[in-house]
Amino acid sequence: MKNTAILTHDKLRAAVEKVRAQIREIKAEREKLEDAPPAKSEALARMRRWVDEVMAPTGEVSIQPFVSTCDPETARIMGWAFGGPSQLVGRTGIDSTLCWLFGNLVKERLAAAINDYYASKATEGIASKERETKLEQLSARLLELETEEERLICSGEEAGIVILRRADVDPRALAAVL
Repeated sequence: MKNTAILTHDKLRAAVEKVRAQIREIKAEREKLEDAPPAKSEALARMRRWVDEVMAPTGEVSIQPFVSTCDPETARIMGWAFGGPSQLVGRTGIDSTLCWLFGNLVKERLAAAINDYYASKATEGIASKERETKLEQLSARLLELETEEERLICSGEEAGIVILRRADVDPRALAAVL
């Protein structure tokens, strides 16, 4: 009798550990997928949209900062508004002005940097839709495994075998078994 209980106990612990190993694998795969860069084509498109948006002036071109009798340092000390080059195109930030003046060059340089990044990572990244689909599949599989783990733990409890639960278990897995 004692030998059977030990065997059952050992088999149950082994089954739980097997499931937990699969859970660790799924979580590692999910984390890797979440950290993977977006597809290079998406990164390049995002950059081009940003530069195009920033290139378009939102106000009239102004040379006021350059023809004013007040120098920028005095304006700063007195607390007067003096936006400097960013006032040229009615936007905040020098990046707007640079994109407005040299947008195509900015695109070329950023595209080269993006291409270098993906070359150094030896990847083309992962498309947003593909990432989303894979993450959903991994999450569904993870929930299945955690539910299986909880079923094993509950069957152990019924047999008087205590197996501690993981602190990070999905509450839905617990609820599915109860």
